[in-house]
Amino acid sequence: MMDNLLARHTKMPVLMAENGMQILPNHVFLIPPGKNMTMAGNELRLVPKNPHGLSLPIDLFFTSLSKAFANRSVGVILSGTGSDGTRGAVAINDAGGLLLAQTPESAKFDGMPRSIIATGLVDEVMPPEMLAPRIVEHLNNVIKIPVKLTKPSKAKLVNPIEDVIHLLHQVGGIDFNEYKRATVERRVERRMKVRHVIDLESYLRLLEVDRNEILTLRRDILISVTSFFRDGETFATLKNDVITKIVEEYSNNQPIRVWVVGCSTGEEAYTLAILFYETFDYLGRWPQLKNFCYRCRAALYRYCKCRRFIPRRL
Repeated sequence: MMDNLLARHTKMPVLMAENGMQILPNHVFLIPPGKNMTMAGNELRLVPKNPHGLSLPIDLFFTSLSKAFANRSVGVILSGTGSDGTRGAVAINDAGGLLLAQTPESAKFDGMPRSIIATGLVDEVMPPEMLAPRIVEHLNNVIKIPVKLTKPSKAKLVNPIEDVIHLLHQVGGIDFNEYKRATVERRVERRMKVRHVIDLESYLRLLEVDRNEILTLRRDILISVTSFFRDGETFATLKNDVITKIVEEYSNNQPIRVWVVGCSTGEEAYTLAILFYETFDYLGRWPQLKNFCYRCRAALYRYCKCRRFIPRRL
């Protein structure tokens, strides 16, 4: 009934999506019942939902949208229960897109808005009636950021992005000089679009007077897009060529310590733990296993100070 209900409130055509249907401007496309929808170029792709598995259609669609349109993606989370859309929102943010959420107080069901707001990635939290103008404002604010060397004086060549990185280190406490420069520039460009700043020098001046913007940019650069067994081939090699040999060489009364370089929200750390426990089971040996965050030295069952948190004890 959704197509008929929405048609009463808009002059735009409201269509039930079909597999292979091309997207068009000023149209509303609805996911049919029992289907998941993704983007492939300018086409909508439909696949049947798994009747026995967890269905997260918004996560799936947002992730495919971010791959298809990168920083031109816009994700909006409205009233709804649960946390669907949260992981997909991370993908849109990582691609440089815009994320908006309805104010939880205005939502009949505030679970979904609160879940995405809790990620810290949302660019604006607004009442529903203000969301559409904000999207139009963002899309009309197309900026090309000059990140090349500028020449403020004959005596010295200065790259403003270096000053941005210096401020991030000075105020945010992290030195991003070792990060991929293209990644840092992409995240800076995203914040400039959100804040409607037309050039890098103006954004640098904004950072110098707005500490909250520095912390927001720091968080934006640090955002992690990860999953369990993200690189399957690499983890398979690690298990067969490294983990198996380690377990074979250790006796049951010798603890195995694993240092995880980037524990973030825990997926890599727990993937390694799973691989070790599978190997323990296969070899019939059960030495003690301890996972540690390499940076803050926290064990996996304790709070990780260097990033967000580590889930409960293994």
